[in-house]
Amino acid sequence: MSRLLLDGYSLDFVIPARGPWPALKARYRPALYQRLAEYRAAIRDADAAKTVTEMAKFVKGQMVSWDVAGASGLMPCTEENIAKLPAPYIDELVAAVSGYMVQEQVSDAKNLDTASA
Repeated sequence: MSRLLLDGYSLDFVIPARGPWPALKARYRPALYQRLAEYRAAIRDADAAKTVTEMAKFVKGQMVSWDVAGASGLMPCTEENIAKLPAPYIDELVAAVSGYMVQEQVSDAKNLDTASA
């Protein structure tokens, strides 16, 4: 029997190191569809500043913990700190809490029919 309604659980994931940036390890709760729909509606016609604010709020609401460190040690997982991450990390955090990891997107890309594109 498959269980699709699993509210209340947390998942771990790692964003691999990239260039000068170290790996990021985090624990999060996948967003329920209503929360994802609210986020999408909030950024639909938003300017850049509003989009970043809403993105950080969305990710923060789903994060349980992370291992992001700054010059003074472990940084708290706040909206302000989320918004300061490198763009590729932000993209993967949004994908993770939305329920669709970048690794899955890469894997799925092989199934695209590029001959008709």
